[in-house]
Amino acid sequence: MPEDINKLESYDLFGMLKIEKIFKDNNIPVAIPYSNEEIYKRVKEIYEQQTGTIENDEEKLYKWLEVTNRFPMLSILIYQFLSDFVNGNTLKPEFNTKDPFLFANLKPLFEIALDHSYYCFQNRKKSEYKLSQISKEEIEYHARNILAQISPEWLATYERLQDERRVVYLDELSEEQRKEFMAKYGLDTSLTNFITKIEGKYVIFITRKYTLYDVTSIVHEFAHYVSMSAKEEKLPRILSEFYSIFYEMYATRYFLSQNYSEEEVEALYDDRISNINDLILYSLPLFDYFIIFLEDGLISEERMIKKAEETIQLTVKAVSSDVLEMIKAKTPSALDPVRMACDKCDSYLETMLLSPDLVYESYVYIIGHYLSTNAFDKMAKNPGVRDDILNKIRLLAERKIEMDPYDIFLLCGVDNEKTKIQRVGEAPDSGTPKR
Repeated sequence: MPEDINKLESYDLFGMLKIEKIFKDNNIPVAIPYSNEEIYKRVKEIYEQQTGTIENDEEKLYKWLEVTNRFPMLSILIYQFLSDFVNGNTLKPEFNTKDPFLFANLKPLFEIALDHSYYCFQNRKKSEYKLSQISKEEIEYHARNILAQISPEWLATYERLQDERRVVYLDELSEEQRKEFMAKYGLDTSLTNFITKIEGKYVIFITRKYTLYDVTSIVHEFAHYVSMSAKEEKLPRILSEFYSIFYEMYATRYFLSQNYSEEEVEALYDDRISNINDLILYSLPLFDYFIIFLEDGLISEERMIKKAEETIQLTVKAVSSDVLEMIKAKTPSALDPVRMACDKCDSYLETMLLSPDLVYESYVYIIGHYLSTNAFDKMAKNPGVRDDILNKIRLLAERKIEMDPYDIFLLCGVDNEKTKIQRVGEAPDSGTPKR
């Protein structure tokens, strides 16, 4: 039975109306425990209590709720998100483990994620070069060569998986067969390259484009298999994409040794980084507000308006007077800090309500890319450490050795002092979500 609606406050009522609106706008079914008539009856009562006036217009009542509750609601959603994230209560089962390192370093890790997200956007070259088509035989040849270079055991395991038909090429199925197959095992039909358990065993799924991209996809998913099958105990979430992205980058460098042109390899890198950019674009702005929340304990309207003012000032300085006049004419609200702050808040509310799993996913992807980029930069600058780094990362991926995440960051060349990354226990309150 739902709670007595007369006990609900304006925040609760706004939350239900906001959720209903967002889900309806996105054609997603949602069940609200009260009718709109019941909700607005209670809203009218609260409005009269707080303002001393009577209002019957539902649109005006909703606007009043929005003005008084949107920023507190974002604060509470971020608090819930961070609490669930560090305590392992998320929508994605692979993230459902407590992560003390993440808990101790929430703020510096979000700062790293924010900075590295901008790095990825700046380093995408937007190459016009199209990747060359290659045959399935060439795809297999390169994938096997790369796995053999990493470890003969990796190649032997990959061949065993193929013999057991646990490497499935979805592009070999018709559209109808694919839908039927995905429905049979309860898989999302939008997935292309992934690994999951089918009847108790891990299976790798690949959708080939018949380019070098497929080779990196095979290596990426196989690295997941190595880590996931080695132990039932899950990896620390902060490392859940690191090994796969690291070996994806390893594969990219392998192609240069196979006389592929720098233009081809650069286009491949661009293709892969654009995938990360597409993912993090959805949640990138939220990283900044997670940091604000960890600093202040809430997202205040005043601070968001101040950030909007800073954004507007930068825009005014960056564009010509003609462009500025065009902005004023077409979108006057774009230069209104209050409107901008409210619009951003509404956008972030939608992200947090609709797709918190994408926020989790983009976060671990960007941290994995950050560590991998640092590791390859370190090996390029100091070739003498290359073998040691490659060997330790392989053993870590295979779960044959264990290292504190702090030391893995050091291994990859991260300046932990500069980034303020700390060992678990050194700063017990450094990442505690505040409310």
